[in-house]
Amino acid sequence: MNSIKVYKYTRLFFLGLLILILCNCSRQIGILRVSGENVFINGKHAEDMIDIKDNDIVTTGAESSAKIEFKEGGFFQLDENTDPVFILERFQSGICIVITMIKGQAYTESGKWCEKINTTNTAATIRSRVNIIVTSVETEITVIQGNVRIDSFLGNKVRQTINRSQSATISSKDGVLPNKDLSAAELDLKIAWLKKYKFSTTEKKSSKKRIKRPIRPRRRNRRDD
Repeated sequence: MNSIKVYKYTRLFFLGLLILILCNCSRQIGILRVSGENVFINGKHAEDMIDIKDNDIVTTGAESSAKIEFKEGGFFQLDENTDPVFILERFQSGICIVITMIKGQAYTESGKWCEKINTTNTAATIRSRVNIIVTSVETEITVIQGNVRIDSFLGNKVRQTINRSQSATISSKDGVLPNKDLSAAELDLKIAWLKKYKFSTTEKKSSKKRIKRPIRPRRRNRRDD
């Protein structure tokens, strides 16, 4: 009898765990904004104003950009030919958006959630305004505002902080290069690519349809002769 109860509770436990995993996979991260004809989500052509959820892969092709407006404020914009994966993870410090980039360029402004960007050779923890370029051999991070902490995966692990108006390159060949101070003009040049793209100002429409009620004619009061 006891073994039957244990079996039932075990089944319920694993069923609940499965439901929890499935629910976590559908957690909303933000809304996708599209500029250009070559924006894809999980390999399928993407439309403007659709939800971006946990584990979604957003890809841009030539002359196209995608902007993910995060649910808790801030955004992440992709330049052309960029392919990040978005995952929500819970750390001791709170919920973070973990973004894995293999190639391309992106600009981000953090909101309430922290951001962690992983590339082929480094991990960056972001609570700021940052431009990032990733190739097969190096990662370049430029901090417009705030600061970024990086942890390099090359050889001996190196931890380094990039401050406001600085840029750093992590190279598979040369390792972590020293921070470089940038002028205001150089910073503007780093993010000049953002001006190539325009996004519509259309807001997400509600699924509820407005019901029109017929207008009834007003009744006139007749006076007795």
